[in-house]
Amino acid sequence: MTLRSDRRAKEPDQASDAKPTAAAAASSRPMRYVTLCLVVFLAALAVFFYHYLTTSQDQQGPEATEAPATIYYSWWGNDPRHQYTLKGLQDFREKNPDIRVRARYGVWNSFEKRYDAFMNARDESDVMQINYAWISHYSPDGTRYYDLRKLSDVIDLSQFSEEDLAFGESNGAINALPIAYNMPVFYYNQDLLDRYGLQAPRTWDDLFAMAKVMSADGVYPLSANDKQTLMLLLAWYEQTTGTAVFDASGRCQVGQEGFEQILAMYQRLVDEKVINPNDKAQVKEFANGQVAGVLIWVSDASRYCSQAEKAGIHVTLGQNLSLDGASFAGWYMKPATMLAVSSLTSSPKAAGRLVNYLLNDPDYALMQGTEKGVPVSRSAYAALEANGKLEGYEKDATDQMHDHQGDLKAMVPIMEDSDVLSAFSDASKLYLFGKADLATCAGQVMSAIEEEQ
Repeated sequence: MTLRSDRRAKEPDQASDAKPTAAAAASSRPMRYVTLCLVVFLAALAVFFYHYLTTSQDQQGPEATEAPATIYYSWWGNDPRHQYTLKGLQDFREKNPDIRVRARYGVWNSFEKRYDAFMNARDESDVMQINYAWISHYSPDGTRYYDLRKLSDVIDLSQFSEEDLAFGESNGAINALPIAYNMPVFYYNQDLLDRYGLQAPRTWDDLFAMAKVMSADGVYPLSANDKQTLMLLLAWYEQTTGTAVFDASGRCQVGQEGFEQILAMYQRLVDEKVINPNDKAQVKEFANGQVAGVLIWVSDASRYCSQAEKAGIHVTLGQNLSLDGASFAGWYMKPATMLAVSSLTSSPKAAGRLVNYLLNDPDYALMQGTEKGVPVSRSAYAALEANGKLEGYEKDATDQMHDHQGDLKAMVPIMEDSDVLSAFSDASKLYLFGKADLATCAGQVMSAIEEEQ
């Protein structure tokens, strides 16, 4: 409200230093009284509105007056993953109008470096999709990620077994929860196998025999990236020697000689045309028949196999390679990806509610399907099962993984430590292409492992 003073009376024609007359002074007293009353009235009105507003807040509770909490969620993946995740975040907001979620996402190749930068700057997202190995790397004492037990009032931990929870433990704190489980699995082009009159290999000898038949046509039996190649070689070494390369705590149990044997086996796989060390286009090569098989994570099965299927190829799931009479299976399983909450979050309850939604909400489970693997959460699994969504390549591979679970060990994080993998990749290429001798290359791998222990 604006107060106006309409001063139409002509001011006395006096000098500025003239003293007011007695009549003028008398007439000003009522005006001062009116002004004083107006000031008192406005002050009382202000007190009234303050009392009204504070009483209203107490009656409605803090949710009615506080601005929505804003939290960040980060993940990596391909376009389909981004699309259903963003759709899920919109659904979460509709179900939780008091929480806003900002997204940070990208492809894997650049994501890991960005994540490391955020963690080192202590500017990570509130909720994070993480790799299993990151728990030991970033939170060895269990304090860098939030202890999710403290959020059990908003995260339904009963949807997970004690074995599931153990994968995310660090120093007694639950730092992360598994989304799905993973292990290396073999998928083959059944049409190629039929053309050569072969069965999917079960043993190492079968694999080398397969290469002898196919190599004349320039077809490789197997394609694998650096991480899967290392897992393949570790399995071979443990089966043939009966010695685990790493113990349960991640301590290396073999010396340089062991890694010399591993690199020498890699050389043999390359020399006998079993595997192509330069393979950078696995999905495409599997779909066009340039390779007969791929060694991939369970969670990647659809990405590889659906492309081959679209090209008219019949794809079949193979067995993990074994050695008759071996005391160790040599193959490992781990959480595919996990969800964690930053210990620095200013909104732990809001972050916990988002974690619970991403893991346990049936609607989101249907959006996600088995793209990240078959869900660990019982409620998410039940939602897929009830709606006929538990089928396909990931489901078949997961069933096979569970069938052999008694022979599998839990992967130790150092097996996929980025520095160790980089050292293995660099050293193996130096050796395979004759740039350095076997002892030097094995020593490089050992040095990287020792630095991480």
